[in-house]
Order: sequence, then C-alpha cells, then structure tokens
Amino acid sequence: MQINDILYRFKKSIFISILLIIVIKTLFLMPTIILGNIVDKINVKNYDVEFDVIKIVFLVFIYSLISPFSAKYVSNTIQKIIYKISIKLTDEIFKKDFDFFKNSNIGSIIRQTERGIISYEKILTYVFNVVIPSLIIFFIIGFYIFFKLGFSLYLYCLLFSFFSFFIILKTIAIRRKHINNLNDSEDHLSDCFAETFMSAKTIKYNNIFEKSSSLLKKSYKSYGFNSSNLLFYTEFLNVIHVVIINLLSISIIIFGIYFFKNNLYNFTLGNFVVLLSLSGIMISNVISLTESYKEYDQFKIDKKRIDGLYSLPKFKKHDLTDNIFSEYKLLIHPFERKISPQKSIVNNSLIEVNFGSKVAIVGETGEGKSTLLNIISGLDKSNGIVTVDNIDTDNMTMRDISNIFSFSFQFPEFLTGNIKRSIFFDIDVDSKYFNKFKKIASSIGINFFEKSILDDNFNFKNLSGGEIKRIDLLRTFFKGSPIIILDEPTSSLDMDISSSIWDIIFSNNQNSTIICATHDLSKIDEFDMIIYINDGVIDITKKGNC
Repeated sequence: MQINDILYRFKKSIFISILLIIVIKTLFLMPTIILGNIVDKINVKNYDVEFDVIKIVFLVFIYSLISPFSAKYVSNTIQKIIYKISIKLTDEIFKKDFDFFKNSNIGSIIRQTERGIISYEKILTYVFNVVIPSLIIFFIIGFYIFFKLGFSLYLYCLLFSFFSFFIILKTIAIRRKHINNLNDSEDHLSDCFAETFMSAKTIKYNNIFEKSSSLLKKSYKSYGFNSSNLLFYTEFLNVIHVVIINLLSISIIIFGIYFFKNNLYNFTLGNFVVLLSLSGIMISNVISLTESYKEYDQFKIDKKRIDGLYSLPKFKKHDLTDNIFSEYKLLIHPFERKISPQKSIVNNSLIEVNFGSKVAIVGETGEGKSTLLNIISGLDKSNGIVTVDNIDTDNMTMRDISNIFSFSFQFPEFLTGNIKRSIFFDIDVDSKYFNKFKKIASSIGINFFEKSILDDNFNFKNLSGGEIKRIDLLRTFFKGSPIIILDEPTSSLDMDISSSIWDIIFSNNQNSTIICATHDLSKIDEFDMIIYINDGVIDITKKGNC
C-alpha cells in the first residue's frame, strides 16, 4: 500500500502543522529562559523586572490561545490522513480472493485490520505530537546551552541523552518478542470469539458452553500469560525512565553547584535555574522519543502482519467483461475435487450449459452440491474446471464475477438499515432503475417497499423465512446477470410458499441461465438439464436446447 502517495496529498497541511508545532514549542520554552534572566538581574539597580514578567505573561497568554487551535489543526490533519489510509486498507482487503474470508479466519482478519489502522493512527499521532515537537525542543535547548552555558555542558547533556536513548532502545528490543507473543494470542482469541459466537445459538440451546468453550478458555489463559509478561517489561522500561531522569537531575545539580562556587564559565544562579529546567525538559523529550520508537517498533510488527494479509492472492487486475464475454456459454470440465478428508466429487465428462438454460443440481446432503456451485460461481478456485466463453473463472476479476453471476445463498445475509441500503448497497439509483426494482418486487409478491424504503429502523429479523427468501431473490434478480446461481431457494419453506418461489424463479429469468442446487423435486421437470450427484460421481440428464 502506497502510504507515501497519501501523505503527499496532504503535504500542505503537514507543512502548516510543522510550522505550528515550531511556534508552539518556542513559546513554551521562552518563559523559562526569561525566568533565568530575572533571577540573575533581580538585585541589579534600575532593572525593570516588571517588563520581563509582562513578557512571560504575554508569551503564556499567546501559548494558551494558540495551542488548542494548533492541536485541533494537527489532529484534523492526522485524522484526514488516517481516513484515507483506512479506506485504502479496507479496499485492499476486499480485493482478496474469496478463500481469504473463510469463517475460521474472520476473527483474526478483523483484529489485524483494526490493529493495522490503529497502528497508523498511533504512529502519525506520535510523529506530530511527540517526535517533531521533541526534536524541535531538543535542538532549541541544545542551541541555548551551547551558546549560553558552554560547550562542556552541551556535550555532557548530548552524550547523556544518546546513552539514555541507547539503553532504552535495547530494553525495547527485548520487549519486542513479548509484543509478538501477545499479538498472536490476541489473533487466536479473536478467532475463538468469532467461532464461538457464530455458534452461540446451538451452544445455548444445547447448554454445552462449559465443554464447547474449552478452546476459548485456553486462549484467555494464553492471552493473560503473555499480557503479564509484556506488562513486566513495560514496567521495567518505566523504571529505566525514572532512573535516567533522576540521574540527570542529580548530575546537573552537582555540575551547577561546582560551576557556580568556582565561578566557571561565568556561571550564574540564573544559568543554574535555566539549566536545571531545560535539561529536565530535554531528557523528558529524549524519553518521549524513545516512547515514539517503542510505538514505531509496535507499528513495524503490526504493519508486517497486515502486509502479510495483503500478500495473499487477489483477483486479477484487468477486467475482461466488456470485451470478451458475449455468449455466456458455461463449460464444466472433467475434474476431481476433495470435499472432505473421506470424500471427493468427480465429473468424468464435459458439461455444456448454453445461455438461457435452466440447470438443477440434485443429490443427498453432503454429496457436494454447494461445492459445485461455489466452483461454478467463482467462490472457490476453479483451476480450469469452469469456463465461461472459454475464460477460466480464476482469470476473472471481481467485477467480471459480479457482472456475470448473481448468487442467492441458502442463508442470505443483509446489511443493516433500510431496504435501499440492503438491496442497492447505498448506491444512488435513478428513477429508471427504481421502477425496475418496484416492478420485480411486485412480481415476486413484495408490496411493502414504498413505505419501508426510507425507514432506517427496518429490521430483517422481523420477517418470515418466505419474506426473507423473496427479498434475497429480489436482490439477485435485480442485477439482471446472465448467469444466476441459486442454493436451495425453497429450503425451510412450506409447500405453498415453495411453489410461489419456483414460479418467481422461472417467470423472472427467461433471459438468464439458472443453475440451482435443490432438494425440492416438485418442479424438476421445468429444468432443461439435471445434474445428479450420487456417491460423489456426477451424472447428467439433458432435454430441450440445453
């Protein structure tokens, strides 16, 4: 993912943010330097202390006035960048192959994507709010100490800062292994959550949570153990921070007293006050920089994981639909495919499905009907098994798949919200398409859309099985795809509703190929071709122009 391109789009906002930070940090440091001047001149005759106090008050006022607006501007810049990165990350996820979205992986996919987005937000926040301000303060203080207090003090503060930075980085490197262990535990726990909650209804109904949650409990323990280990090294890092700050403060006090008593480098009491204050700010910013490195270290780990997601197979990049497909002739070549460790599905002949044919796939449960549908529709890898106009579905883009196929799943899934969002996926449609929508809705016996279309509180859970199936068919037919895939369109429906669903299927799709897996044989004579799967072996019966 080209993050640099996104950052380049915001170059003006980033530049303004850096300028604001420089101004704010300069305003932050100036009162301390003026205070040192006050201490040195407080007993000088005719010294106008009130003027320096007014300067401090003015600088503090300007700082207080500008700082919130500066912080808001910088934060808005960060969030705009994060928004673009988040959209890009999500877009990259949806370019992945269908295998990427298997239920067993969904928990870790969500967790790693979330962690990736948050890691970008954290690293950008640290860069703008810690790294840049800390470097600005470091150089301003270094410049002041070098020219006002002498090279030796400057060199000491510099070497002490580098030594502290090195020690903290070594501790962070030791901590890295425990971050990896905790991330692995989080991903595994997310997978267990997803698996357990997706089966919650069955688990609750059979009252088997204690036994079925053993893997989840084990994941909790693993997460707790790794979390405790990481906390130990995090606290050890905090101890090092405290020790470093105290060592610097003590050493600066010793140097200050020595220089002041021996009148070295024209060292004054005001210099001592300024040095003690600025050195404390300086080392605090060094520690802040190491905290930023810690976040950068975490960012590298999270980025490596999400880059691992992006390295997984994607759909092809070049669309074929507009130039190649015309006849939509579907071929199922001879193949053998494992559907379980003990069972395979085998096709020994070339199956030709002409455009407009109506094909039924029948067989007992577990024979591989859904597997065959997934291969035909591109949900599973074809490896040359299925071609449309001699193009392997593996060589099609997601746009090709979407243009050629519509798939009505056995268990439909809907987005939340009103009908417009669920059917149109929030795509703006003109009156021509909406009229088509209403016509199809009316033809399948759905007449409540005009009242519900803008109702954000519409809930599909309140609908019956027959209504949900009709809505799913409405969504499937509305696309007008050349090839329509139906997986058990009448499952769990009574005889009257099943009959009406079949009538809807055949009456609305005269100009489409229909491939339907079904246990319902009441309308089997309406199909042009029947694909039987018996003991894993495919056999076909043709009639008509199929």
